Amino acid sequence: RLLISRLHTLGGATLMLLTVARLVVRRRGPAVSPLPVSELHRRGVGVIHALLYVVTFAIGVTGFVTGARSAWPDYLRGQLAEAPALETLASREAHEVLVFALLGLVLLHVGGVMLQQVRQGGVLRRMVPFLK
Repeated sequence: RLLISRLHTLGGATLMLLTVARLVVRRRGPAVSPLPVSELHRRGVGVIHALLYVVTFAIGVTGFVTGARSAWPDYLRGQLAEAPALETLASREAHEVLVFALLGLVLLHVGGVMLQQVRQGGVLRRMVPFLK
């Protein structure tokens, strides 16, 4: 269980760093031409993208807060034989809820991409650099 806990913590930190790197690349890179869709559709896409980033960062923050407010770091260093009980921490509950929210947003995003790809095509080429 200690290995899984360490991998979870490392995976969360890696996800946060990759998300920051993605935002930096997106800001520094050329602007992507807008999809040929209605303004309402474009706004919806923007909201989903923003929520993906917000929820991803919120997961990282709640994970950090949960660790900071518990004996989790001691457990990861091997100073405790058993994992600390985290169920009573509100940040841990929020962390779990946010994970499910992110899963829902990812499914919504993937569904939207698939639908747009079937309707008009070209969406995957915009998203995946090596398909261009």
